[in-house]
Amino acid sequence: MKTICFLTRCHPARPNMQKVCIDSVKNQTCDDWQHFLIQGAMRESDEQSKGTDGKFAIEHGLTKPWPIDAQYVMVLDDDNMLVYVDFVKEFKELIEKENPDLVLFHGEIKGCGIYPRWKLPPAPGHIDWMCYAVKREMWEKYIKVIESVRLTARMECNDSRFATLCYENTKAVVWFDRLVTTTQRGPGKMRPETEF
Repeated sequence: MKTICFLTRCHPARPNMQKVCIDSVKNQTCDDWQHFLIQGAMRESDEQSKGTDGKFAIEHGLTKPWPIDAQYVMVLDDDNMLVYVDFVKEFKELIEKENPDLVLFHGEIKGCGIYPRWKLPPAPGHIDWMCYAVKREMWEKYIKVIESVRLTARMECNDSRFATLCYENTKAVVWFDRLVTTTQRGPGKMRPETEF
């Protein structure tokens, strides 16, 4: 079993970003990772993939039963990238020592700053998928909850809702004080992905 599984949702309109994201994983000094590219997970015209307010439901594609063979799961979308080559190596050392359920770390959203709010509970607008990794068992349990809520209540569920579920249901949280990820561009400000 690998240490960490990266799930990357790929938008067809940004293959260059996808390459940078993949290379940031491949360039790790420790190869103890698994990487799934979820093709077609980001679609803007599919009404079933949107939340009640018409926005894109960002959990789309993550709720499928991926054959994850890793201890931890992290979402690293195709417009994100790992910023240093020793992340997997240092993450592996951390989990072997601490055995956490949830690991939070810094991620930069260009034009918005560094997330999450440090040592505070996850909150909307203050955390992103690329700012944490969760134990596989926790991932499998709570990603199903997110999907059932979305399907029954037609609510837009997102990165902060998932992080909050994990955070509130464990005491085994570790704050890894490193900048781990960054976006490749600034926020979209509700523009379609095809405009980038």
